[in-house]
Amino acid sequence: YKIVPVLTGSALKNKGVQPMLDAVVDFLPSPLDVPAVKGHNPRNVEEELSRPVDDEAPFAALAFKIAADPFVGKLGFFRVYSGVLKADSHVWNVNHGSDERVGQLFVVRGKTHEPATQLVAGDIGAIPKLAHAATGDVLTERAEAAPIAPLPLPVPTFRSALHPKSKEDVDKLFNALHRLRKQDPTIGMERDPDTAEMILLTVGDAQATIVAERLQKNYGIAVDLDIPRVPYRETIGGQEYKLPFVDRITYRTIKDEATYITALRPKMAFVVDVRRGNFDLHLIYKALFELSAD
Repeated sequence: YKIVPVLTGSALKNKGVQPMLDAVVDFLPSPLDVPAVKGHNPRNVEEELSRPVDDEAPFAALAFKIAADPFVGKLGFFRVYSGVLKADSHVWNVNHGSDERVGQLFVVRGKTHEPATQLVAGDIGAIPKLAHAATGDVLTERAEAAPIAPLPLPVPTFRSALHPKSKEDVDKLFNALHRLRKQDPTIGMERDPDTAEMILLTVGDAQATIVAERLQKNYGIAVDLDIPRVPYRETIGGQEYKLPFVDRITYRTIKDEATYITALRPKMAFVVDVRRGNFDLHLIYKALFELSAD
């Protein structure tokens, strides 16, 4: 049998927070009680790496959250799995293949950021103003491979159309979504090629609402969430015939094989000049009307 402790409370009203923290200390294992973390060498996926929870082992940490702090800017929360991280040092971002400068180190206690000179294996801390780090990145020493497996993240499949309320915010929307995606990799974005809408990809409706609220609160961009438009298309069936190309300017028939166009009936003659991008819509509509009348 398994016993699962259940605690109730509200972080918003600060109810039941202390009993939950006491339960973490009493019931959850310490870093020394769990096995060594395992991962794969990115240069050789068949090679398995591990890191024991030891201060003497090479440094390895996982950035499990990137947040935007109103006072220090970009703030990366991470856990040290092995080794020691010291303030005013440099680490290697395995995911981006770049160097990250570590200026200050903080231990976060609620809203308070307590400065720290170093963090050892098992500690959770924060690094401000990381240049390239995103949620899920692995930080190591430059000569070391990634010993930590990547975070398993759900694939965003819920689609919402984002419509800025102000035309001035259209250009700022893409940059704001790119910053939010660094904080939360389960957020996706794309531009619909048919409707030209900005599509927001999330794992659910609640997350889409939170993204809209964060755009308003952190970046001052007010948006409306809507159902994406569906580009309806109609397919005209029938037998195909090759017709000679008719120049729109001279109305002369060009019999070059490369200038032939495809039509649905022999009597349909499109007057089109593809070279100049000109289309005689009147004749096209007339031909389609005759086709639908049959």
